[in-house]
Amino acid sequence: MKAIYLKRTFVTTWFLILFAAVLFSAPSKVMVVGWDGAVPEMVKEFAAEGRMPTISWMMENGNFAYEGGLPVVVANTNASWPSVITGSFPGTHGITNNSFHYSGTPITASQYGGPHTLQAESFAVVAELEGYRTAVLGGPWASWPANDAGLTGPNMGWGNWHSKTTVISNYDIEGAVLFPFLFMDYYKVELVDAEMQKIHQTRLNSYSHPLTFAMKIPTYHGEDFVSNLLIVDTTDDSIVNYDLLASVDSEWSKVTGSIRVGEWLPLETRLPGGKRAGLYVKLLNLSDDAQQLRLFVSAMQSTQIFPEWLDTEMAEVLPIPINADRNAIIGGFVDEETFFESCLMEIEWYEKAYQYVIERTNPDVVFAWFWEIDEFAHRMFGFLDKESPVYSAEEYQRRYNMFRKVYQQLDKSTEALWNSFGGPEESNLFIVSDHGFVSYWRIANINERLARVGLYNSSDPSSSKAIAYSAGAATQIYINLIGREPTGVVSPDDYEAVQKEIIDALNSWIDENGAKVIAKAFTKEETKDIDLAGRSFSLFNEKSTGDVLAFAASPYQFDAATPGQIVTDAVPYFTGQHGYLFGTVPEMRGNIRTLFAVGGALIKPQVGLPDTVSLVDIAPTMAAILGIREPATADGLALTEILYEKELVGISD
Repeated sequence: MKAIYLKRTFVTTWFLILFAAVLFSAPSKVMVVGWDGAVPEMVKEFAAEGRMPTISWMMENGNFAYEGGLPVVVANTNASWPSVITGSFPGTHGITNNSFHYSGTPITASQYGGPHTLQAESFAVVAELEGYRTAVLGGPWASWPANDAGLTGPNMGWGNWHSKTTVISNYDIEGAVLFPFLFMDYYKVELVDAEMQKIHQTRLNSYSHPLTFAMKIPTYHGEDFVSNLLIVDTTDDSIVNYDLLASVDSEWSKVTGSIRVGEWLPLETRLPGGKRAGLYVKLLNLSDDAQQLRLFVSAMQSTQIFPEWLDTEMAEVLPIPINADRNAIIGGFVDEETFFESCLMEIEWYEKAYQYVIERTNPDVVFAWFWEIDEFAHRMFGFLDKESPVYSAEEYQRRYNMFRKVYQQLDKSTEALWNSFGGPEESNLFIVSDHGFVSYWRIANINERLARVGLYNSSDPSSSKAIAYSAGAATQIYINLIGREPTGVVSPDDYEAVQKEIIDALNSWIDENGAKVIAKAFTKEETKDIDLAGRSFSLFNEKSTGDVLAFAASPYQFDAATPGQIVTDAVPYFTGQHGYLFGTVPEMRGNIRTLFAVGGALIKPQVGLPDTVSLVDIAPTMAAILGIREPATADGLALTEILYEKELVGISD
């Protein structure tokens, strides 16, 4: 009898231990999905329409910041995502803007604010040290290659590009301008009659004499990518009516693909070394007589994944990558629909890639990043502002519907990733953006403003008293200080006077239309404590923070300034921006607050998030979910009030 009792007790005890292990280990998995540039108001509206079931689930079963989360200072991409993965302010992790300067380096040297410059501890590194498997997926999370970030992988970077975007036509495209700042190619071709013998080999029928040309795309590895393209007439109506573009192999033995106007065609190739890569061709225009042919050709791309075995594997099984390219639409070479479609295609590709990594490697911690809302909003957000010069009431609904579909696709892709990760029953999910978006239509040139008050010398910048490094609506101005900068010209005794001169020049800056250009300026010392809605944020970093920090007033921003001109109109299809200081943007212009939603197995439903919740709170909360330490440099707070307590199951005899 005693033996039976002991046996039952032993079995019961081990059952409870196993039950506890299942109950309290699997749900500890945690994933962050970043929607770069997502605006909380749009998310709420589209969810209310029933178009975003993942967000709707979060609202009902998790926690959603209805007013949005507080952005960090500066609210730009490269400063914000590191704050998510480290839990630290930009002043702590050192990436104080997308572009900045390191004091002590030549005053003319800018620093790109990528994760390779991170000065803080990453939560992904902490998780790996604690024995958890991680997957860090997307460029802004960690430096490339992964071992430089202290990670074992898997890791996905920004992607591999092997050519520029290209537009090809056989006629002059009205209104198109190949601006010098565009990173793309454009060339014209002449269509010639195809040899009928070759056409017969392809078994392709054409009721008008087929036309052909060789599409040549220069690549970064030296050898052009060449594809033979045919223009054919598939309509048996005794009328010249070209309607199909077909690609054929190099031997003219078979058709490898075909498209009609508005359709996309993937073309594959092998890089030196054998890796699979490719590009997409969209037939933008083909007149019946073929006098007007226009193609959009995406950049040739391949996967960029660590470790190498996974990259090799995924390069073979995934579709060809594509990116939402801004250049062709800015130059007027393609229509809005083409740019919009490329955004959706890119989201779908990253969904497949991230899903493959998750299912193949079974990580416990995932950081995944989608940037397509940001790219789309930079081009199109101003078209939604009734006060913007680019606004059109007739086009508003069509354009707004494109935003709706981009957000909807991201919700769908996020759901797919979460299901691959275990879903809400087995894991926990944060959905966040790094900033919102603001409409703008004027570009302010900070260095030109400094030049006009005698502080900046454009002909010899190293002799300037001060130089500005800007991104978006935020700028940092660095004083060329003797003893700190290699070519210093300002005495330490004059530091405060020059600093005041800069701030006075910014605060007194009035555009020709009577509007203030600058919303707010801070001294370097003041960046230690910047108040946002009652919460203190820091941008202070001894090495990378400017001696003056300033923010543009809407509708101004600082990117793409024209040398020698102090204020200019925005360039085409660059209508939305971020980087503004929270609390300075009029409601009709947009919102700089962030999307912030969290839910899952260990998250209490509808507890509510504090009004001051911010990106820096994510890493500490992830640490609490996993039961491990926070990153050593974290400034944020764990949102313990939304977490179920992971109590031990009591065992008694």
